Amino acid sequence: MLLKDIRVRVEGLQSELKSLASASWIRPPQYQNWVVKLNLLIRKGNNLLQRSFPLYGIQESDYSSSKKTINSGGIDRLNFHIEELLKILIEAEKKEDEKHLQCFLVNEKCPHRIQNGRYSFFIGMPFADKYDDVYRYGIALVLDSYGLTHYRADQSFERRQLMCKICQAIQEANYVLIDISDNNPNVMFELGITCGLGKPVILIKDIQTKVATDLSEIEYLEYNNSTDLQKKLTERLKQWGIC
Repeated sequence: MLLKDIRVRVEGLQSELKSLASASWIRPPQYQNWVVKLNLLIRKGNNLLQRSFPLYGIQESDYSSSKKTINSGGIDRLNFHIEELLKILIEAEKKEDEKHLQCFLVNEKCPHRIQNGRYSFFIGMPFADKYDDVYRYGIALVLDSYGLTHYRADQSFERRQLMCKICQAIQEANYVLIDISDNNPNVMFELGITCGLGKPVILIKDIQTKVATDLSEIEYLEYNNSTDLQKKLTERLKQWGIC
């Protein structure tokens, strides 16, 4: 359940409360039902926001002297609790919207919930057999040895635009490593997204690849083989204080 869904349900609960409270007496079962629904939504909101907004607790003073109805003080207290919860949900939604980029595919806000720091590294590189050893022994082996999580687009299959999946993963990574060997156009597109997001990036390339003019002034690591890359990548990670 998304924050928006929780907020809409809380607003619906508030509307129902105000409508019935102004039209008739509120009986304890109805009041208790509202509290159950509200606390369920609070738990879901706390889980999403990683916080501990208090659950609502029914008090003896909420009941009338006959115990057959809920007095106005109980209604006011419940409504105040709902209003405080809505303030938090609306503010959280606003902050979440501010984090979402304008998607270049659909020209709307990114629809995905971005989990910052989900990966230590996003890895962009050509998907070709000749680079398998570079990935396994020159990149993944080094990152794994330092407990650095990493993601490459071919690690998962999803029924959506490939670039959408890649853009989300880059947003969720702390750092990006791009192998521009062979001047692969898809990899260059990933580099463009990375630069647009302002993500710290480590560029690497094999010794055979000639760097495109537009990238010639950017610092990169040049490697002969996976063993050579292991050494140079480890040095760079230490220079950046990552390991």
